[in-house]
Amino acid sequence: MLFRIILQKVYAVPVYVLLAIGAFYRRLDKLDEALEIYSVALTKIGTQQTPISFEILSSIGGVLTQQKKYKQAEAAYRQVYKVKERVLGKEHLDTLMSMKNLRRSLQNQGKHAKAKVIFRQAL
Repeated sequence: MLFRIILQKVYAVPVYVLLAIGAFYRRLDKLDEALEIYSVALTKIGTQQTPISFEILSSIGGVLTQQKKYKQAEAAYRQVYKVKERVLGKEHLDTLMSMKNLRRSLQNQGKHAKAKVIFRQAL
């Protein structure tokens, strides 16, 4: 019931609040609800490449990983990684965290050789 009310009012809710609500549902292990909230938040931002959009995409990747949808998680993590690498540089901590998430999603799919390449790039 609360979830439906939130969705009805979603366009009046700031993106940062949606991110917190998504995290709340994720902690409750209500992953479909969390994913829906994160997706709405990403839609609200549009094509802007801002730190909050990266946070939302990383959260989407995390939910997809929990749902064992590793290929979709890889796509989300790869998108975040590519932009952070270009904007922040390879050695920035945020870029390295994105590399870790991407590597983990590759390992979860059994793509160990590709994961190893990402790991070596981080060194």
